[in-house]
Amino acid sequence: MLTLHSSGREVLLGLQCEPRADEIEIFNDIEGRRLAPFADYDVRKPGNDGEHEQWTMKYISTYAFLVETATQFQPPFAAALKEIERLFPLLREVLEVPISVTGHVRDASGNPLVSDLEVPGIYGLNAGFDRRTDARFGLFHLWLPDGEYEVIFAAPGFISATETVTVRFGQNVNVDVVLQTDD
Repeated sequence: MLTLHSSGREVLLGLQCEPRADEIEIFNDIEGRRLAPFADYDVRKPGNDGEHEQWTMKYISTYAFLVETATQFQPPFAAALKEIERLFPLLREVLEVPISVTGHVRDASGNPLVSDLEVPGIYGLNAGFDRRTDARFGLFHLWLPDGEYEVIFAAPGFISATETVTVRFGQNVNVDVVLQTDD
């Protein structure tokens, strides 16, 4: 996920005021540094609150970057079009990176469930970054760096389930989970 601001021609790395797991901080730093050259941009840490993707990272995706575009605030239209051409390879690269882990959580009848997801030490209430499935489809996605992780799925009235996933950059792991009632 990208948020575009102006000005600066920089990809911002990390969070200023919200601590994250070291694995996610390193992952975000590596990815930001990998993406910046696609637009011939620099990288930097945010200078203060409001210059980061805190809300996005906390509730939607850790694969999130604030990108300062152009060299002036509200550039003329022709300059903005030229900047879009410069930025386009970076945008395309972000869109082509597969989501690390995706899947659905359902009950035994196949109905979607709203389930909390926890990756101990990274996602979950104790880590400060909540993740849960959506209500309509039971769909979830997790951006994780390379490694092996346990993902815990929990929904009220159901027995929790744990799945082990191995993540490799550029690959998607699909995990579909069926939770059984706890009666």
